[in-house]
Amino acid sequence: MADEIYEEMSYEDQVPTFAELVEPGEVDKITIFKCSGLTKRYLGPGWRMGWVVVYAGVETQKLIRSSLRGIFNVILMPNTIMQASVPAILSNPVNQVRMQ
Repeated sequence: MADEIYEEMSYEDQVPTFAELVEPGEVDKITIFKCSGLTKRYLGPGWRMGWVVVYAGVETQKLIRSSLRGIFNVILMPNTIMQASVPAILSNPVNQVRMQ
């Protein structure tokens, strides 16, 4: 489980994510759940908009994603305005600027 809510908020050199540390030949042997969101990275306190990225082999991903989808559909209730805003926030080049 990799909590990367502060991803890209470094003030110095680029820090690798946990998934970047995995060797290509090892990806089928491990599973990484990367949790991140908009609150810290885009300075949106209270937005409650986040995601889980699953790094694993193809079959493991299918099983995990199916289970997570069922759980998240029941317990998560993000604001629809925020849901609609996410693509624009993540694709805007201005938001990709690293802190210096």
